[in-house]
Amino acid sequence: MNVQQLLRAYEHGERNFAGINLQGADLRGEALIGVNFQGANLMGANLSRTFLLKADLSGAALNWANLAHAKLNDAQLVGADLTKATLDGAFMVNAQLIEARLCGASLDHTNLRGGNLRRANLCGANLARVNLCQANLNQANLAWVNAQEAR
Repeated sequence: MNVQQLLRAYEHGERNFAGINLQGADLRGEALIGVNFQGANLMGANLSRTFLLKADLSGAALNWANLAHAKLNDAQLVGADLTKATLDGAFMVNAQLIEARLCGASLDHTNLRGGNLRRANLCGANLARVNLCQANLNQANLAWVNAQEAR
């Protein structure tokens, strides 16, 4: 399935795209609210400014993906691989990132308020100016994290 087919199916009410391969796809600015991308391959995808509210990205491969300024409030990213992903300025209020891999990811100015990052691997991530109010970082790996001006 390509991007155009996915958008057409979404317009017709389809929300389950579990396991889909959209490596390198350009979905920037699209509204995919409530979509199921469980286990999907979204490596290198451009998801900047995409609305993924209440989306399920559990176990998805999002390595090197661009999620800058994306809206991921109430999204499920349990076990997702966001290694080297760009999430600068993203809104991830109440997102579930349990056991997610965010090694080397850039989250500058990201809003993670109330997010669950329990056992997440944030090794070497840029958390500068990130809003972590009420976030759960229990057992998270924060080695070599840049948390300048994070709150």
